[in-house]
Amino acid sequence: MRRLLWCELYKLRRTPFVVLVALAACLFPVPATLLSMQGGTDGSFQSLSFLLLAMLAGPLLLPVVGGCLGVLLFQRERDWETLKNLYTVPVRWSGLVAAKLCVVYLSCILFSVISLLAVAATTTLTGTPVTPFGSCLAAAALTGFFYASITLPVILLVLWLDRGPLVSVLLCVLWGVAQSIQMFGGLYVMSASAAGSAETVSLSSPILWTFPVLVFRWFPGFAATGQLVLPQKEAPFYLDTLPLLALCLLLMAVCGALMVRFGRRQEV
Repeated sequence: MRRLLWCELYKLRRTPFVVLVALAACLFPVPATLLSMQGGTDGSFQSLSFLLLAMLAGPLLLPVVGGCLGVLLFQRERDWETLKNLYTVPVRWSGLVAAKLCVVYLSCILFSVISLLAVAATTTLTGTPVTPFGSCLAAAALTGFFYASITLPVILLVLWLDRGPLVSVLLCVLWGVAQSIQMFGGLYVMSASAAGSAETVSLSSPILWTFPVLVFRWFPGFAATGQLVLPQKEAPFYLDTLPLLALCLLLMAVCGALMVRFGRRQEV
């Protein structure tokens, strides 16, 4: 397994994908900082991290990055006709799938961490204290893990459709746009519910249980590490880490098993 993982990482060295991902991770901190200066947030490092990872780059870019990388890793074996060579080594398809998915997860986590470091650099230049850095860094890494999990269905769809790279990349982009729309839709529902006259907010709307909204509801409480004082009315919005982590592990198991099944069907 370790050798397969190193082989997949070595293959990426010959592509500009890693450099492009690193550059994309540094794009959103600049507009996020400009928004904070114009009153979009309170200007704190924690608020900027939340704006970037839970509202902008997370829902929109991470599914696109993870999906496109998954498409690149899986379809390259078919396009370069190297799959039959791997079978003669022999390499089990299940191990190959696990190695490729590990690369997807590592890339999404790296994207989130680089984005957070870019936020830390921009806030330092503006004289804003970079605190709490440790909890925000852990939140960034977990955000990358969570959104890597949400890319698995679109990778599975691409494998099942077995289309060309253009269609595959388009599906990944549409998947990222759909996640962003869900997040902003959930934000609107939460804002409307919190502004109502009821003593507690309602969680009956289905959009509040979509994946990007779950990450949005999880991030502030985790990154605050006890420093966030929540109004009693808004407390039901926020999530603990374990339910979201369990959902990701379940998604990983189901999608991974289906990917192995599709690969074995192609092998036959």
